[in-house]
Amino acid sequence: MSASRQKHILALLEEALPIEVLLKRLKHRLDHEGERQVEKRSLQMDIRRLTRLRLIERVTRRELEVPAVLDGYRSFYRRIPGQDLIPLGDDHQLHWLTEDEVLALEVARGLLAAPRRKPGETQVEDPLAEAIEALLNRLGVDKRVRNQARLLVTAQTFSKERYRPTHLADILRALRLKNGLQIDYEPLGRPAHPALVQPVRLVLVDNEWYLFAWERVTRMLKTYKLSRVRSAVVVAQLRDAPAMLDAQVEQALLDHFRSTSNQQRTRVVARFSPQAWPHIRDRLWGANQQPPDVLADGWHRLVFSTGGIDGVRWWLLGFGAEVVAEQPAELVAWIRDQITRSAGAYPG
Repeated sequence: MSASRQKHILALLEEALPIEVLLKRLKHRLDHEGERQVEKRSLQMDIRRLTRLRLIERVTRRELEVPAVLDGYRSFYRRIPGQDLIPLGDDHQLHWLTEDEVLALEVARGLLAAPRRKPGETQVEDPLAEAIEALLNRLGVDKRVRNQARLLVTAQTFSKERYRPTHLADILRALRLKNGLQIDYEPLGRPAHPALVQPVRLVLVDNEWYLFAWERVTRMLKTYKLSRVRSAVVVAQLRDAPAMLDAQVEQALLDHFRSTSNQQRTRVVARFSPQAWPHIRDRLWGANQQPPDVLADGWHRLVFSTGGIDGVRWWLLGFGAEVVAEQPAELVAWIRDQITRSAGAYPG
């Protein structure tokens, strides 16, 4: 399929058309442009290829509102809604990819892949992982090259929490089109509840998807973990959502700690044993992080500020006896309580 013919097909499929009508309109365009004509069999092959590359989709009459003149047709094709095609510059050099570029795409595909399903369940792939797969196919990257790349680099997503890729696809479409979402959300330890939200941004934190969205009832920016979304329906834009929500998201991410919580910024002070310190040093853990104090007993004191104190709690607890929390007082009390209760579970 020539680039010109592909461009015409995609332009015509801005509206849903049966293949017979598409062929007629395409022939008219090609004739007007003085280009070589196309037969139905060639167009069918073009349609199959564009569908495989996830540029268009097949839909039925029941899914559409079509004009009366098209009532007699059952099967239609259209551009995937909310999926703009971004043109490359005239001087682009996508005649080849470097090995590192293929490796990077394979790693990204692996990181974005949906959690594996249990035996017997149908595996539904993450739409962004599928998009990378489609890109590699469209670029014609040889399967052998890709298999070789996977032998060199692998993305491990152990214990990734399960979510429905269809929900991610709906959220992405709502974000692109600036639509709202009606979701059912089940917070940890609490019953599910409905929420009408205006999505602002999806964020990948520790390989888990979170949605920042403005919620209409509380009129606040909130975060929703994708794995706890039980249903998602795209609705009209919530025009009463305030402006500058992107700036609020940026501020929340600036203060987060392995989460998306946007709590009051807190100063954290903790000291780490010589065994734990190699896992801590040379990393930025929060705002206003101070150079570490080296203590007489070989331990190191770490001081930083964060708006994600809930995440800090569980992070420090995971070090066991190799860390001692010093500030804030609420953090010290919480860790002491956790350790006391845990010790009580092991009599003797």
